[in-house]
Amino acid sequence: MGALIVGGVALFLLMGFLAWLNINPFIILIPVAIVGMIALTSWFKSTFGGYYSLIPWGVLALASIGWIIQIKLDPTLTKEQKTKKLFGINYLE
Repeated sequence: MGALIVGGVALFLLMGFLAWLNINPFIILIPVAIVGMIALTSWFKSTFGGYYSLIPWGVLALASIGWIIQIKLDPTLTKEQKTKKLFGINYLE
């Protein structure tokens, strides 16, 4: 538990430093999320064994598919807006 708190504080400080440098600090969260998913998979494997380690990846895949379907079926968005939302394109710079 202590390592989780120390890691969270270190991540918070690193993101603050990146924001101070005018770099998008949320770019750090992508590798953190990947490492977190791998740790969660490892925990499922050691706790339950077998194929239960695929549960976190299955939940992530279903959430991603649901998000894509939600955007695709939204009648209030134009095709260009849907593309921007799906691929994270931001022209507001």
